[in-house]
Amino acid sequence: MSARESSRRKQTPLGKQGRRPQLDEQRQTEDALRESEDHYRHSMELSPQVPWTADPQGNILDFSSRWLELTGHSREEALSQGWASAPHPDDFPRMARAWTHSVNSGEAYDIEHRVRTASGEYRWMQSRAYPRRDAAGHILRWYGTTENIEVRRQAEMAQHESDVRYRTLLERIQQGFCIFEMIYTEAGEAYDYRFLEVNATFERHSGLLGAPGKTVLELVPGLEQHWIDTYARVAQTGQPFHFEQGSEAMGRWFEVDAVRVGGAGSKKVALLFTDVTERKRNEAELRESERRYRALAEAQKRFVNDAAHELRAPLTAIQGNLELLERYSVNEGDRKEMLSDIHREAARLGRMVSDLLTLARGDVSPGLRVSSLKLDRILESVFRDLERRSKQHHFSLETLTPVQLEGDGDRLRQLAFIVLENAVKYTPSGGNITLKLTTAAGLARFEVKDSGPGLSSEHLDLVFERFYRVDSARSRGEDPGGTGLGLSIARQIVEAHGGRVWLESELGEGTVAVVELPIETLEDGL
Repeated sequence: MSARESSRRKQTPLGKQGRRPQLDEQRQTEDALRESEDHYRHSMELSPQVPWTADPQGNILDFSSRWLELTGHSREEALSQGWASAPHPDDFPRMARAWTHSVNSGEAYDIEHRVRTASGEYRWMQSRAYPRRDAAGHILRWYGTTENIEVRRQAEMAQHESDVRYRTLLERIQQGFCIFEMIYTEAGEAYDYRFLEVNATFERHSGLLGAPGKTVLELVPGLEQHWIDTYARVAQTGQPFHFEQGSEAMGRWFEVDAVRVGGAGSKKVALLFTDVTERKRNEAELRESERRYRALAEAQKRFVNDAAHELRAPLTAIQGNLELLERYSVNEGDRKEMLSDIHREAARLGRMVSDLLTLARGDVSPGLRVSSLKLDRILESVFRDLERRSKQHHFSLETLTPVQLEGDGDRLRQLAFIVLENAVKYTPSGGNITLKLTTAAGLARFEVKDSGPGLSSEHLDLVFERFYRVDSARSRGEDPGGTGLGLSIARQIVEAHGGRVWLESELGEGTVAVVELPIETLEDGL
């Protein structure tokens, strides 16, 4: 044996030994893959899902028998692209695009689709596949499953339809709706709540914008605590609650149905509510109208009775004197006295009828004839006229500020005459009558002060009622000759001009009549 042969013999086993580790490693990898596939195939048969495999290029390698049972295909049909006839025709293009993308990108495959079963019906499935890679990152196999999700899908569809009906109902109802969650302190005290859901009419009924995600105190910082307490009680007890309540902070009244959402321990509350502010306002106005009507009816009844009484007195005196003159022969002195009584009572009756007509016209409509006038000149004119006619009293002007305003000159002259004459009637001879006119804060204010006997506090408002008199407290011991309507007419005139009138008095201290009139333009027809 030559040295070369000897050398070749020695080298050949070494060469084989050099290749054997590489072949052994490859054989081990293939054996492991076959073992893994056998294990996967065994698991496939036991899995409630439908497992399948594909090569790195996306070609289907195997299906479990469950796929064959599901679709009615034979294994040969399934592996020869027959499986592609099982998906719904409308879903297959979408599935193909998704599978191509996964094969090209190596990303996981996940899609929902329909599959025709052996009975010819379609069922919803979810197919998923994930690649298995070698140490270098190359894809060795795709392992996938197809799961029957028909029950879940039907439940989702039913829930979706329910949600659609729910939202449609909420959006169509005319009441506001919301769900919120109560917020508590660490001590367990409810102090706020956060809106989770509202319907379209929520904003119209509540006036709150952008409520979802916000708390009620963020939207209404001054909300009354009783609202939070009420809803916390509903959440705690689970008892529905229906109520009407007003919120000063929101400036609205609400009719509310509150109910807990969820079981015991839930902090969520649902409301169905309506803004009833307008109804409450109308109810209040109706109650006030009824109250005014009852008061007016009572006042009218009293007025009719008083008017009948007041009219009867002078008529009785006139009729009595006339009957005496007609039936009996009286001397000249008695005759003159009786005629004087008739004349006086007739004049009184005429004044009363005139005053009644004035009040009646004012009740229907003040009917002011508005013009620009000087109030100080009107007051001074009436003041001087009464001063000339009442020599037994002392008249004085304290202040007479010039005042220009819009008003009815005749009615304001009548007002001045009533107030000044009233002071004269109830002031004893030798007493004082004082007039003062000033301005302040856009108001003209005139005061007539007398030194009469004065009034007790319980009479100060009542004297403005028709036919109300307190002659026993103020009379000078003789009939003052009034009709009991003067101050009622005065108040009517003042209110028609947008002002107010009142008396200030104490027994033994005299009386001050105060009139305030706005110095502003009045519109015709007031």
